[in-house]
Amino acid sequence: MTFKPRHFAHKIVFGRTKSMKSQELYKNSVYYYWYEFLKRSDNYKKCCKSKGKDKLSELFKDFGDVFNNDFKTWWKENDRGVNLFAEELYEKPTFKELVKSNDMLQSDEIINIQVPLTLPKRFLTQQFHKLLKSRHTGTKGKRFNEISTARYPITSRYSIQSLKIMLRIYDYKLNNPKAPLWKIGKDCKVMIQEFDVKTKKDSVGADLNKVSNAVHRYLKKAKCIIQNVERGKFPIMTNSKK
Repeated sequence: MTFKPRHFAHKIVFGRTKSMKSQELYKNSVYYYWYEFLKRSDNYKKCCKSKGKDKLSELFKDFGDVFNNDFKTWWKENDRGVNLFAEELYEKPTFKELVKSNDMLQSDEIINIQVPLTLPKRFLTQQFHKLLKSRHTGTKGKRFNEISTARYPITSRYSIQSLKIMLRIYDYKLNNPKAPLWKIGKDCKVMIQEFDVKTKKDSVGADLNKVSNAVHRYLKKAKCIIQNVERGKFPIMTNSKK
């Protein structure tokens, strides 16, 4: 494969004009939330205080002290953002007939096959489907992820809005450990309807238990993300021990 200049698989914008910079558009990037969730790790905080002399020392070598600077400074220092998250652009293989032996490529993304044209089309089609089924890991309705060349690739699907809410809820709970879940939901705008505290019903009659359950799920996912970000994986929302 022929590699070309580097790029980012996920959007990040700092802005060139004063107006764009003031909007802090980078806060809508998944890379920003990687940085922010890493800052919520008590283990990584200890590692930074010890200047990398801890069990997360290998991660520290790459990510450095995330508590000492703001995101923009951290990202740009020694081209850290590029070194950690940039992808290599390459010419993707296309569906075509190979007429020369040196046209064959060795890659996890393709298979080279031999098709004897003396056999019936129906038989060949059946054999092709069998081979494709055994080698192609994509499933119907699920996006087939390309192989990332980044040192630290984004390892699962995500929603920026969900990451924002998770972080907001996690910080609220951290600063208000005795706050009931429904109040966290109200203050963090998990459900935007106004509700009556006495009856614990919102304006449309929804049970506030739904709000509490939603907050509980967000907290659980946030804790899993923090646990996994210590392993250099983001944003995985399941227990890393599984």
